[in-house]
Amino acid sequence: MVSVEVITSALEGEIELKFTQATASDEAGDPTIFSFGMGGLFDIGTTGISDESRKIVSEYFALHQNYPNPFNPVTTIAYDLPEAGDITVTILNILGQEVTKLVNGYQQAGVYRVVWDGRDNNGQAVNSGLYFYQIKSKKFMAAKKMILLK
Repeated sequence: MVSVEVITSALEGEIELKFTQATASDEAGDPTIFSFGMGGLFDIGTTGISDESRKIVSEYFALHQNYPNPFNPVTTIAYDLPEAGDITVTILNILGQEVTKLVNGYQQAGVYRVVWDGRDNNGQAVNSGLYFYQIKSKKFMAAKKMILLK
């Protein structure tokens, strides 16, 4: 099943921005594709909105708390990269064993979000409990905890 929703946002009744948010699920109702929407920022001037978006770049490496937390069935993990590099974002169980790797490769500097659906590397749903998510790059490493409730 796929659902698509067009969301409209207005600024003081003058500017209307639209973006599409889509989600999909398999026959059991488990999400397989996650929400996405408009990215970047638009410059708003006296002549209107420019069509070139600016990429948001943080000054510092950061790993943010997942949301929602506790979660079921999906959670979003956000992180900031002030410079480009090889990045891994990994989900670990309470014993520190890898459950799944969400990101593994080169990324440009920017602000990122990745969604975890509570499945392991084999596509199997994991049990309720405490999990950790970890980000690693050449210059930065951080981890936070999250709770999956079913």
